[in-house]
Parts: sequence; structure tokens; C-alpha cells
Amino acid sequence: MPQSHPLRLTLLCALLALPALAADAESAAPGPEAPRIQVVNGYLVAHLPSENVTVVGQPAAGGEADTGWASWAQRGQLLWRGEMKDSQGRLYNVRILPGYVAPSIFAGEGWSQAGRDLAEYGQADTWNTTGRHMKNAFKWGWKTSFWEFGLEGSKDAWAENFHKADQRTSRKTFGWPLAYPWAFVASAFESALRVPLGAAGAVIGTAVGGVGIPVVETAWPTLKATWHGSVNGVILPVAGWSWQTLAGPPAALLASAPTPARADGTWMKLVPAKAVPELPAEHPASESVIADLARYAAQTAALDADAATSLVSVQRREREELDAVRARFAAETKAVQAARMQKLQDWAALPENREAIERLAQDGGDAATIRSASAALMLRLVATGLSEAEAKAAVERLAAHPLRSRRAASANHPERYDKYDKTDPLRGAIGTVKHVDREAQKSGL
Repeated sequence: MPQSHPLRLTLLCALLALPALAADAESAAPGPEAPRIQVVNGYLVAHLPSENVTVVGQPAAGGEADTGWASWAQRGQLLWRGEMKDSQGRLYNVRILPGYVAPSIFAGEGWSQAGRDLAEYGQADTWNTTGRHMKNAFKWGWKTSFWEFGLEGSKDAWAENFHKADQRTSRKTFGWPLAYPWAFVASAFESALRVPLGAAGAVIGTAVGGVGIPVVETAWPTLKATWHGSVNGVILPVAGWSWQTLAGPPAALLASAPTPARADGTWMKLVPAKAVPELPAEHPASESVIADLARYAAQTAALDADAATSLVSVQRREREELDAVRARFAAETKAVQAARMQKLQDWAALPENREAIERLAQDGGDAATIRSASAALMLRLVATGLSEAEAKAAVERLAAHPLRSRRAASANHPERYDKYDKTDPLRGAIGTVKHVDREAQKSGL
């Protein structure tokens, strides 16, 4: 027995060493790579290299996961503010529920605006605006309406009608013995329209300027304050609170946990996080930095002061020279135009040329005739020694500035007879009414 103790001890040590050897052999053998787990944008992302698969799991932050029903904290946020936050801190606006906070803020803003409206009574701009509007109303009523439209318009009508009567009488045109009676009746009729309308405008301007504008301008701040205080300060907030009290509890009871997938933008919208700008760290400038900046600024100022290196000086001279060139060419253009006009007048003063111009003024001097005869005109001009380009330019210039306008050509060659082209007293009165109406619209009546 005593001899067997060493053998037993050896066997026992071998048995104890077997697990360790097996573990070493297993660790030495190459095995599969362990999964890599990381957090991306608040979500667990696990990559399994052996299977080349990436799995995205539930949000990795602490707290309950955003699945199933909303938590009691989220329900409280929904009741109080009409908003909810998920476990990642993202804010969701439940648009159908205003909450109790938003109407309160809206009411405060309404009453604050009402206070600012009433404060306008103490501002000088309010009363300056009132005075300016009153002055404009009086000016329109008396100066524009009564004086210019009524009295001066009537005077101009009498002068114009009797001037036409004088021309008809001196030319002995058809019906000239009735020219002055016709002028008297037409002028009296137009005055009968203008003077009462002008007087009515003066009455309206006086009433608006003396009563209407002061009442409206004085009451306007009160009206605005009433609107902002009653509608924005009372009606809309009370309506929001009432709807929240009616719809908020059942919506909170049945609310699901907010997630980006559930925020479709119709009733619930994910509020984008506000980017907080990173402010640069303040580094106070040292004395050496200030000295270096001062030297550099002095060098740039010296370059600007030197004519050889000053860009400002070059730009200023450029502007001055361009202005001088423009002024010189404007004066030269004016002188050329004056000389051209004088030469043309001297040419037109010759008897044969004057007769030709008079004939063209009666017939053939319109743009349509010039364009239709442009080919024949160019041939004749080329025969006088002009180049083809010069002849073409002369014809185009003549067509652009014809001796006869289209209106004058159509007057000499009427296209059709208008059976309603009459000047009887009734149609003359209707024409006077239309003329006075256009003048009244121009005057703002």
C-alpha cells in the first residue's frame, strides 16, 4: 500500500490536467469571428461576419422600447402640450391636438398685441397719418374735384369748343352759321355735368376729411385691439382648450408609442431637431497680433494712397473718362441731329421739293406704301450713286419715319362707310357724357 501512493498521485494529476489541455487545444484552433455590435443613430446594429449579415435591432438607449402603447409619461405630454417624445428624445407634434400650452401662449400673444395696438394712441405717427389722410381728402375734394375738374375743366371746354367754332367759321365749312350756337350748347351741357360733379366731390372730400377719416383713424387702434384681444386672446384659445378637453383623453388613452415610421405627417409629424451652431472659441488677440495687423493695414492703406498701386484711383478715372466720353458723344449727336434737321429743312424749302413733300403728305407717304415700293426705291437710290446697303438703310429709315401716319392715310381713304357716324345733338351729348366720365375717372371721382 505505501508503494502505491505515488502512482495514485500521478494519475490524479493527469486527470486534473486533461480539461486544461483540452481548453488550450480549443483556443489554439481557429474558430468563427465574434459578432460586432455598435450603436448607429440610436439603434443597435449587429454584424455577423460568419454569415455576412447585418441586423438592426431596437433603439439602444435605456428605458422602455418604442413599441406597443405609449407610456404614461408620453400620454401626459400628449395631454398637456399635444406633443410626445420617444425614448431617443425625438419630438413628435400631434397636429390634431393643440394641448393646453399652445392656446395659452396664443392667448398671451393676442393680449400682448392688443396692448401694442392701444399704445398706438401715444405714438406721433398715428396722428401724423391721420392729418396726412385728412389733407389728401380735402385736397382731392376741393383742388382736384371742384377746381381742376369742375371749374378749370369747364373753362377749357368753353375755350376748346369756341376755338373750333372760330375755325369752322373762318374756313366756311359746312354748317358754319351754326358753329357758335353748337359750341355754346355743347359747352353749357359739359359745364352742367362738370360743375355739379366737382361740387359733389368737394362735399364728399370735406365730409371724408373732416369726419370720416378722423373717426376711422381714431377708432382703428381700438378695433385692432378688440380683434386681437377677443379673437386671438379669447375665442381661439377657448376653442382650442375645449377641443383638447374633448378629444385629448381618448386620444391619450389609445395612443401608440411614437416612432418615425408612425409619423406620417397627417396627424403626427416628426419635429426636426434644431441644429445648434457651434460658436467659435474666443481667442483674445495678443499685443503682437494687434501690432502685426496694424502694420499690415498701414501697408494696404499706403498702396491705396499711391496712384501707381491704387485700384480705387484707376476705377475712379475710368468712371470719369466714361462720363466724359458719353457727354461728348451726346453733344455730338445733338449737334449732328440739329445739322441734319437744318439741311433737311433747307432742302424742303426749295419749291420743287416742297411740292413733292406736299404731294407725299396727301398720298403715298405712309409706311405701307414705302414698304410696298421698297424694291423700286432701292433701284432708284442705287442709280443716284448710293451703295446697296446705303439705299436699303435709307428706305428702312423712311419707312420708320413716314411723312403720313396710318391715321391720316385711313382718313383720306376710308375703308368702309359707318352709318352710325353722325353728330346729331343726342349723340353729341352722349359723347360729352363719355368724355366727362373719362375725365372724372382720371380725377378719382
